[in-house]
Amino acid sequence: MKIINVTPSMARQFIANGNLSHIKRPINMNNVKLYANQMKSGEWQLNENVCIAFDIDGNLINGNHRMRSVILADVTVPFYVSYNNDPEIFKYLDNGRKRTAGDCLKIAGVANYNNVAAGIRIVAKMKNGKFYRGGEVWSELTNSQVLDEYNKMPEFYNSIANESKVLYNKSLKIVAPQAIFGLLAYWRLKGESTKYIEAVFNDDQTVLNAKGLYRFLTNQKIQRKNISIRDVIMLFFKYHNAWNNKTTVGQFILKPDEKIKTF
Repeated sequence: MKIINVTPSMARQFIANGNLSHIKRPINMNNVKLYANQMKSGEWQLNENVCIAFDIDGNLINGNHRMRSVILADVTVPFYVSYNNDPEIFKYLDNGRKRTAGDCLKIAGVANYNNVAAGIRIVAKMKNGKFYRGGEVWSELTNSQVLDEYNKMPEFYNSIANESKVLYNKSLKIVAPQAIFGLLAYWRLKGESTKYIEAVFNDDQTVLNAKGLYRFLTNQKIQRKNISIRDVIMLFFKYHNAWNNKTTVGQFILKPDEKIKTF
């Protein structure tokens, strides 16, 4: 790795040489403008941990946002540069705009990439027995682990993504699609029926508690209170368990200290 002074002209050439659609992320212009302002004001600092990276064929695989900032600022900026990298390194690079698990799945050609990434993390949390009120919704899976998990069963996760999209539309696009994905995937992986979640989104009056839960979740007044993804999932478990036990639950609420079996 060495230091080079990158001019706007060089930055344009680097971007032109980085035309690899399978490793590109959406451009966040807010970040581009932020970096450009720092570069113009002299606040941008040379940092070995924020390097520009090229693969073995000379393609830019890390630094797209920073190169666009150099062009926008119209100044010359020094950068550490790394050459001859494996293209797969993009999964582990989080410099510049932080690369998300959704970015990695999009690069891999996955439809509904953000919801799939979030759903896989929710499922991991459930499988590890760490999904509960008061805990974090998202698991500690790294971007690479999310991608690896997806690659174990791509057809399964693609199918779940398609199903969750249909149910999301049936919820008037109100219920968080990540929650729907997580519930469907978790119950299918456990070999359990998803009849209840499907009944809720079909507003099925014949399934115990389903109609009431649907009306609660799609109630605009309730939604304006920003019901969390966690609470949506916990409510589904609560009423799914009641349905399994053939019991009716009155109010569609969660008590602050309520314990609900999710695994």
